Amino acid sequence: MTRYDEEKRESICWFSKASDLRGAAAVLWASMNSDSRKIAIELGLGKGFDMSVALPRVYRMVCGMSVELLLKAIIVAREGKQPKPIHILRDLAADAGVAYTPEQCDLLDVLSHAIIWDGKYPVPKDEESCRELVRLERERLFDKQPVGDSGLKILSWNGALDWDGYSELWTIANSAMCEVVDWLEKQDV
Repeated sequence: MTRYDEEKRESICWFSKASDLRGAAAVLWASMNSDSRKIAIELGLGKGFDMSVALPRVYRMVCGMSVELLLKAIIVAREGKQPKPIHILRDLAADAGVAYTPEQCDLLDVLSHAIIWDGKYPVPKDEESCRELVRLERERLFDKQPVGDSGLKILSWNGALDWDGYSELWTIANSAMCEVVDWLEKQDV
């Protein structure tokens, strides 16, 4: 067996990449929530570049990719084989035996869109995917806030996928990974 074949069957390789991507997500989060104009100027991106505008969708893509690889690490650890080549986090969570609430599954769906297209492209391959993401974002990432006594409501970011929200999704999967590794060690596998 080649090193390539060994590494794709080793859950620690999948976990390490998931952890690396989590670190990258942390850097993106910090860049979005700091003096991003100063950082942009230091990096030669220009005075008008604003990390808090440019990075949220990329941040979600990297968050999604880290959760994807963590779920795949669980599958590799449990089954000893390479996971399905999919990016649908809800399906991967089910395959990995990781339980999320329905609301958390909706957040996983947002992150799946980010992995597949939203963090990379201006639009998806089909209009239905775009409509579905807009629906999910409105339902899970924003709350309706009243504007005065007019009866009008505006959408207000609720922070569901800020660092803490993402970390909650990560922690649930990471706990499952720890349980699998602990079980494997007890089996002397």
